[in-house]
Amino acid sequence: MPEEKPKKKRNQDILNRKAKGRNLTKKIRQDLIDVLGLNPEQVRPAIGFEHGTDIKLNGEAKEIFNIGLEMKNHKKISMGTWLEQAVKNAKAENYETPALVHRKSIQGNDLIWLTIPWTHYLEIREHLLALLKEQK
Repeated sequence: MPEEKPKKKRNQDILNRKAKGRNLTKKIRQDLIDVLGLNPEQVRPAIGFEHGTDIKLNGEAKEIFNIGLEMKNHKKISMGTWLEQAVKNAKAENYETPALVHRKSIQGNDLIWLTIPWTHYLEIREHLLALLKEQK
């Protein structure tokens, strides 16, 4: 049987994992504000054990970015479980599209990944192509 970690060490590990998750959520929140121009008062991280998506949007921010975000900052990926959670939480909060944001280091590059449904990606591309055609 594997040796069990002392309780104090386990508690510290849990606190470290929660801090990593909060840092990812804060970064994504700030990106939404800076890049999309969302009102900071309408974009907030979920607090503690608050159920649902990890970033709470309301008002105009939810109209502009109607995507329910599920944040994961783990070394090992559990894609199926995470996607199920993202779909369930987005649906419960009436978001148009569920999305999974996760951090994963690949060959020494610390990257943040976004996983969305294929059909939503195609809609985004379609809108971008239409905008490019209008600019010509």
